[in-house]
Amino acid sequence: MATPTRPATTGTAKRPRDDTRLALLFILPALIGFLVFLLWPTLRGIYLSFTKFNLLTPSRWTGLDNYVRMVEDPVFWNALGVTVYYVVVNIGIQTVLALIIAVLMQRLTRKTWLRGLVLTPYLVSNVVAALVFLWILDYQLGIGNKVLELLGLDRVAFLADSAWVIPTVALINVWRHVGYTALLIFAGLQTIPRPCTRPAAWTAPPSCACSGASRCRCCGPSPPSC
Repeated sequence: MATPTRPATTGTAKRPRDDTRLALLFILPALIGFLVFLLWPTLRGIYLSFTKFNLLTPSRWTGLDNYVRMVEDPVFWNALGVTVYYVVVNIGIQTVLALIIAVLMQRLTRKTWLRGLVLTPYLVSNVVAALVFLWILDYQLGIGNKVLELLGLDRVAFLADSAWVIPTVALINVWRHVGYTALLIFAGLQTIPRPCTRPAAWTAPPSCACSGASRCRCCGPSPPSC
């Protein structure tokens, strides 16, 4: 019995198109901006940190003198402590809230309009967000302090009191960026296989058939060999 043969192909196979040059053309403007406005100033600033320099005289090499003065300056340590405090409050609260929002979107709904609503604060410019919260948190006329008065609480100088200003600025930043962080986490959750996100799949059975081997490898503590 004759076996069927594959028909011969005519002509040469098309080579995959190389878009490297086109990609470099699109990347070039951003690359130039990165080199001119970020990389070069950074390298120049590192060099100048080892010199004594002003705009009227040429730079003079001083080695580590500037860093020694910085370490001995109490203002530097205060600024470092304030920065660490801000980062811990900002990143900690933002990550926890973003994770909760992402899990809720994953479990309850995946509607596009809801994702757009979550991302809306991130689309607000820094200037607009600053002006809005300056009005809301104003000590005299701010609606935030009006609400506190209605609740029988004292007014709070959110942006003037040293005890309140760092948490206030951090929470404003959380409001603005938590939606973007939540969507990043939500996109990561989309890559996890569905059976592995269900509580019933967290504990694999002692044995499984070959058809369920992939599930056991994904979710089971010690998958058997099929």
